[in-house]
Amino acid sequence: MEITSERLLVAFKCLLALGLSVLFGLLFSKANVFWAGLAVAVSISPWREATFKSANVRAQGTVLGSVYGVLGCFISQRFMELRILVLIPWIVFTSFLRRSRMYGPAGGATASVGAILLLGRKGYGPPRDFAITPITEVFIGVSCPILVELLLQPTRASTLARSDSTKAYTQFITVFNPWILMRL
Repeated sequence: MEITSERLLVAFKCLLALGLSVLFGLLFSKANVFWAGLAVAVSISPWREATFKSANVRAQGTVLGSVYGVLGCFISQRFMELRILVLIPWIVFTSFLRRSRMYGPAGGATASVGAILLLGRKGYGPPRDFAITPITEVFIGVSCPILVELLLQPTRASTLARSDSTKAYTQFITVFNPWILMRL
């Protein structure tokens, strides 16, 4: 594996985003700081993606998972054993989310982790109390990669579409150029 400047930049962005999210998460809540880092760590991608699209997908996935986790805790408040049964349909659903075009791997992973962490808690008190803190921590975690991406290497969806269409046109020409020349 060769170390290139592009790989170093991706590693530096991940390091900076994870560090900032944990730092700001600690400032907000020391007991629940792992949510901020988790939002970054679960959905780090080495590929270039549209900054706000990936952040939006992470946030939506986490909120979906948190809401399902709160509902699951409400249903199985007295019986801890029921939580595994409540979790099975969610894992099936998030496996479909991971393969969808809208959410992709980042949204599906954050949705499944959000529900698992909420359903795995013991002695949490009322669900309303512990759901707000994780969602706020995840917002911190989602905001840090946006900040880092905008500072270091902003990527807009239109820029990605332009570069992908250029690659597709180049491949089209290389494949069909000999065939077109034979017909002339």
